[in-house]
Amino acid sequence: MSNPHKTLNILSVVLLALSLGACATAKPKPAVTMSEPIEHEQRKASILEYAANMLATSGDTQKKELSELTQTLSANRQDIDTRMKLGLLYGLPNSKVKDFNKAQALLDDLVREPSLGAERKLLANLLRDYIADTAKLAQKARDEQKRSENLQVKAETAQQKVDNLQRKLDELKNIEKTMTDRGQGNN
Repeated sequence: MSNPHKTLNILSVVLLALSLGACATAKPKPAVTMSEPIEHEQRKASILEYAANMLATSGDTQKKELSELTQTLSANRQDIDTRMKLGLLYGLPNSKVKDFNKAQALLDDLVREPSLGAERKLLANLLRDYIADTAKLAQKARDEQKRSENLQVKAETAQQKVDNLQRKLDELKNIEKTMTDRGQGNN
């Protein structure tokens, strides 16, 4: 049986790709020079490929990638691709460097970026909403885990009380039996 988290991750990337494809076909493209469509399509595909590749990499590779992206961003705070990749890396479900707050901040900034094209803005919005929902679900899971642990502690405490009461009841029965035996012996 396959890992449900991996299936969910792959499904997320596929849905993201389909959303981008739908956006690309939903509106007419403006007239552009010959190099612009190729660069635009390569950039769009590279972000999706990047997400798919990062889902399949090890934690060490992700940490190295985080370091490289952070250095690149330090050199050029306006680099949209780097900001998008960093947001993805922080927000991917199986990321070893997951940080929903940093992902949200990066994607919030991207959404407000005036130079960001409509498709990339849509992608940033989708990612931001996805990460926000994922963060909420993760918090709910943590809350449920705490609740479950608290119930387990209460159940164990209740069982200890039951055991103590049973022990006291057994002691009382032994005392009663001893008294009954003594009473019958005196007759």
